[in-house]
Amino acid sequence: MQHELLLQRIMHQLEPVQGLKAIVLGGSYASGSQRPDSDLDIGLYYYVSQPLDIAHLRAIASTLNDAPDPVVTDLGGWGTWVNGGAWLTIEGQRVDFLYRNIDFVSSTLDEANDGHIRSDYWQQPAYGFHSFMYCTETAICRPIYDPDHIIDQLKAKVAHYSPRLKQAITKSFLWSARFTLDNTSKAAARGEVYLVTGGLARAIHALVQVLYALNETYYLSEKRLATDLSAFAVQPEHFLERIYQLLGATGTTSEQLQVSLARTEELYSEVAALIEASS
Repeated sequence: MQHELLLQRIMHQLEPVQGLKAIVLGGSYASGSQRPDSDLDIGLYYYVSQPLDIAHLRAIASTLNDAPDPVVTDLGGWGTWVNGGAWLTIEGQRVDFLYRNIDFVSSTLDEANDGHIRSDYWQQPAYGFHSFMYCTETAICRPIYDPDHIIDQLKAKVAHYSPRLKQAITKSFLWSARFTLDNTSKAAARGEVYLVTGGLARAIHALVQVLYALNETYYLSEKRLATDLSAFAVQPEHFLERIYQLLGATGTTSEQLQVSLARTEELYSEVAALIEASS
């Protein structure tokens, strides 16, 4: 109830902002997976032709924030995919404003449904931002202000998991895992901990993406991995426990690193077999 009242307060403050077409609750609070320390993620949707009035938004943020001079970026201030926003603390609650370009979101959803995906490994830790994460955001978000039903129109685009998206993710990320493992073998033999640890983490992330696609589940972030995997019908046996063991103790010697690489290769082979079985 406290969060609902806070959302209503924020919404009423934001409604008059010029260019603002919709406000949504996103992230863990939208999906019902929030923790006591979770932020409230609030998406602010606008059209390129009618951009947000950032000066007005800064004034509102200054009024709402518990401390003076909150961070409020210009449009595009945080990059292409998470393209700006604000970091606030309101009534002791961490609140993030996240800008969303409606035109870009809509076209990205269309691309994903048509089997075209993009990855930006600089945008978001630890494993980057993938364009199809907009599908997840759109599917789980809860509109709290949407007078023109723009969010409803976007949600209709992701109501069903696209077979072309499934094919694109499984093909692209299985190749990425194979390529990464191939380029990790010599480093493992040489005992290069930094390179091998990064390589195995990247390969495992690629296999995770394949499993989400095989189970026709939209991927949002690493935070939901354990919960999502527990519901997947298609996955290698004890997959989560095995990747925890691999990433928790990759090794510091050549022998240990090569054992970890071999175990990751086993996971790769099992995931590849799942793709073949689903064809």
